[in-house]
Amino acid sequence: MDIIRAMRKEFWLNRAAGSRMALVAILGFVSLFAVANEDSGGDTVEPREKALLAAEALEATKISVDSNGNLWSWTRNTGSLTIITPGGVVSTNNVSPGAAAVAFESDYGAAWLESGSMSLVLWTAATPGVTQAFEVQEAYGDLAWLSSQRIALSTTRADARVEILDVSTGEIVERWGAEEPLETRPGTVRLNHFWLHYDQARELLYSLESYSGDLQVFDRAGTVRTDGRVPDRDGEKLREWLDKADARNRKEGNVETVTLHQWPGFSVDQDGAVWIHQTCKVDGNSQSLHSTKISLSGETIPTNIDVGSDGCCYLTSTLWGSWWVIYRDPENPRNGCVQTRRNEDEA
Repeated sequence: MDIIRAMRKEFWLNRAAGSRMALVAILGFVSLFAVANEDSGGDTVEPREKALLAAEALEATKISVDSNGNLWSWTRNTGSLTIITPGGVVSTNNVSPGAAAVAFESDYGAAWLESGSMSLVLWTAATPGVTQAFEVQEAYGDLAWLSSQRIALSTTRADARVEILDVSTGEIVERWGAEEPLETRPGTVRLNHFWLHYDQARELLYSLESYSGDLQVFDRAGTVRTDGRVPDRDGEKLREWLDKADARNRKEGNVETVTLHQWPGFSVDQDGAVWIHQTCKVDGNSQSLHSTKISLSGETIPTNIDVGSDGCCYLTSTLWGSWWVIYRDPENPRNGCVQTRRNEDEA
């Protein structure tokens, strides 16, 4: 079962990580951003055939699209960061192999969280060659660029869902969303994990808790504009596993933390609606992704996406203009894949 394998992998990563984080900013790599901006789509993000073919050749842990319509791909085990413009121009560089999370925005730079040491590393085109180092106490799960000076960081055990970092000082300047703080205790404690995505045009930050499916969308003032929840999928099995692990470790006096991913990510469409894929259904020679679409008004709509008989039927994807880019991590036991398919809602 993919979700249990992913859960165990995250369990060991979190068990090894300390609570103290070092923030390190390494600024450079002008050429990577120059290529991305030279052929960016601007308001027109429809990828050409050359770009779609380049996307299907990727091996990716995460694929997303920046505000200029550039598709970017990150591969955890190699550290490869690949940018594909809507016109099909490809540029590749590297972040640290094994990074925990990555964010890219061609106007601002690339940022990633290191595993283990949990340091935050930044590149920007504005100040090439400059290195800065900061230290903070919170461990983070995901990140997203808000502007050239602000990065949103999702917390794992704090009393706020998101913290906003000023990259010029390394200080946390804002905290958004109320959460129940988590304390270390004997037993097994489930850490929060909020996937993040920032919509530059609407100035909205999307956050989805990977275990509960709780969705909150913030405006730039930190006010919640949309609340929603994804219908449960594997929650009962995960709760059973967590309860058994907690009881065992309480009895033995062990202290452990885990991160559980029932939802491995989400996509945002051109109307600002959130798409969360729930399961891949196989019916004879056809495959389809059964998904939930949550509008900005909070309306929940069940949907199906046909991926064909031999398509890449998996729960991680992004929308590139009117095209789905569906992908599976090469570290997955079923091996990696990438498929592009037109979004019928936008056809």
